Amino acid sequence: MFCYLCRKHNVANTKNKSKKFNVEAAVRFKKKAVEDHANSQQHKDAIAAELLSRVSTFHEEIERKEKTKDDVYHNTFTAMYWLAKEEIANKKFTSLLELLEQLGLKDMRFFQHRSAGSLREMFLLLGKVVRDTVGNTVADVTRFGLLSDEVNDVSNKEQLVTFIKFVNPATGKPNTKFLAASDLLETSTSANARR
Repeated sequence: MFCYLCRKHNVANTKNKSKKFNVEAAVRFKKKAVEDHANSQQHKDAIAAELLSRVSTFHEEIERKEKTKDDVYHNTFTAMYWLAKEEIANKKFTSLLELLEQLGLKDMRFFQHRSAGSLREMFLLLGKVVRDTVGNTVADVTRFGLLSDEVNDVSNKEQLVTFIKFVNPATGKPNTKFLAASDLLETSTSANARR
């Protein structure tokens, strides 16, 4: 007779490396022989391997999620930055992530922070990083120009938009970068200058 689990997981006796009940059939047809095998380390190892294989899909999923966490966040913020650069509505971000999943980035399904509040925080963080990068570059510049103008956003709210133009010290080429958007009516009742 053979043991189904011992054959399935190809385990051997830990002491003498024999494969009774696995490759070699057991020939002692006694209840005591079966009980001894059931209590042996070989059979316990087979049971442990079986239990591990049953939960391994969940375990593998958790391990894969941990292993790919950095790549998923990198891909997510890269997609978010692309949306901002191409001036595409922030609302399209979740559908862009779904498209990336369909195109083969299956690990994007691990990114679960898709609520409006989470997305808003990520866009604000991305904006802060871009602003700090521009600020660090401009810190080394001796001369620059500012362009400020009043514009209305989609909700007809008056904003002061500011751009900075400077010669990049690293490349020697002129750059124009977005610097800030400020709420004009935060501290005053009108966007008009006093005459």
